[in-house]
Amino acid sequence: MQKKFEEDPFLCEDCRKVGYCLVKANQRLVESISSRYMLNNNPATDKEISNWVPLRPEYKTDAGFYKKLQKAHELFHQDEFEQASYMYRDMLTSRNDSYEVHLGLAASLYFMQNYHEAADIAIKITSAYSNDKVTRFILQCIEKIKSVKTAKIEREQNRQSSETGYLSKNAELVLAGKCL
Repeated sequence: MQKKFEEDPFLCEDCRKVGYCLVKANQRLVESISSRYMLNNNPATDKEISNWVPLRPEYKTDAGFYKKLQKAHELFHQDEFEQASYMYRDMLTSRNDSYEVHLGLAASLYFMQNYHEAADIAIKITSAYSNDKVTRFILQCIEKIKSVKTAKIEREQNRQSSETGYLSKNAELVLAGKCL
């Protein structure tokens, strides 16, 4: 008999939703990226990431693809990241070899605050194109993941402290992002 994810007492609330420890998964992601790319670079800034998506497509291909890519770039620069990401995903189904489409999708996901998926897309880019800016983008995604997790932990600690006045040792571990 399998136990339901919600019943696992050793995982924090966020981790129970997915069925595994997100903190450990994040640590493994950081370690694998660090060891693979020897990350001695500084993370990219939001402005740099925004500027990496060109206003006009860099390469002219067939007319239909070029127009669709142009429209996706326009949506991205109008801060319509969700619509742009849908267009980039659609383009990837027909042409999976475009660096520009991958970069646009990763940047759109980043600005939608979907940092995990943005980093995953960027890792796929680096397997095909060795590029310093993509490595810096991955670093920035990691920084954002850490800051979001820290903010969640602080909010949870404040909420728990105000409700109970104190925390048990196990609760402190869970709130610190460490599953038991």
